Amino acid sequence: MNMNRHQILVVGLGIISAIVMGTSSTEAQNDFYSLYNRYRFHETGYSARSAAMGGVYSALQDADNGLLGNPAALGFQKSPYISGGFDWRNVGSDITLLNPNDSKEAEAEMWNTKFGGLYPFEWGAVSLLYSYRTDELTSEAASSIVGFMEQNGDLDRHHVGLGAGYNIIDNLAVGYRFGYFDYDFDRTIDVVRPAPFQFDSSSEEFQGHRHQFGVQYMPIEQVVLGLDGYVAFG
Repeated sequence: MNMNRHQILVVGLGIISAIVMGTSSTEAQNDFYSLYNRYRFHETGYSARSAAMGGVYSALQDADNGLLGNPAALGFQKSPYISGGFDWRNVGSDITLLNPNDSKEAEAEMWNTKFGGLYPFEWGAVSLLYSYRTDELTSEAASSIVGFMEQNGDLDRHHVGLGAGYNIIDNLAVGYRFGYFDYDFDRTIDVVRPAPFQFDSSSEEFQGHRHQFGVQYMPIEQVVLGLDGYVAFG
């Protein structure tokens, strides 16, 4: 009987999660830029464990999360570590960037390559990470006063992160990470019908830095509590 109750609970939670996630996805499609900007300054890949928990990372202590997640995880690392990876993510919307009243698809493809590593000491570890990312934004042709227009954009971004974690006592660590970002974002609006020509173009450059702080506490081996946050300037 207890087993049946557990099964019913798991199924019920699964149905509720599906409804909530489905509703969130539908609402997110109404505003392309709010959806895309969530990922504009973030890495697009997570570790397998982080992805399984919806992208959370504050309490994870593995080396990958020491490079990208809570910097306090560096305080628990005991071995040198080198990492490299490639990520791809697609973000789409049913609302065009050009005419909200004309239901046309807009999407962004984000390609990210990163390399990094950490080196441990008696008191904790230090890390270095470099990533390069390129985004391609496109929208289907939407009707306007001058004809049917489409929008295209390209973003190239560089990110360098330098972090350190300090193990205060065996089960408590703090960490800090400095991140530098720069990107170039070029965007064009083109008329595709009736006569093709470039309607508008713009270019945006950005340089900024981010300071991330974190703490992790492990009261017992099976339980880890984590908290992290950051301030950014640019």
